Amino acid sequence: MEATVSFGGNFDVQLAKPMDARTMQKSFDAFTVEENWRAKDGNFYIYQGITVTAQDEARDYVLTVAPAKDADGVWNFCKKESWRKKGTLL
Repeated sequence: MEATVSFGGNFDVQLAKPMDARTMQKSFDAFTVEENWRAKDGNFYIYQGITVTAQDEARDYVLTVAPAKDADGVWNFCKKESWRKKGTLL
């Protein structure tokens, strides 16, 4: 994969939040809420293989499907069965 931006430096993060807001949800239940994935421009920027932390469990989950809508118009990434548990972080 070719990057769109080259960056030859580092970050001095001074905030206790992830750099990419998509990678943290308050709970695994929050994964099923479509609005939690909608960007400010109204689109969804999520991909198969993204790792997201459920903050209340301190556990990572990986999206196992390519984003698509089902016959009922529901995004598959909003279904719990589309996520695989990785393990505990603590």
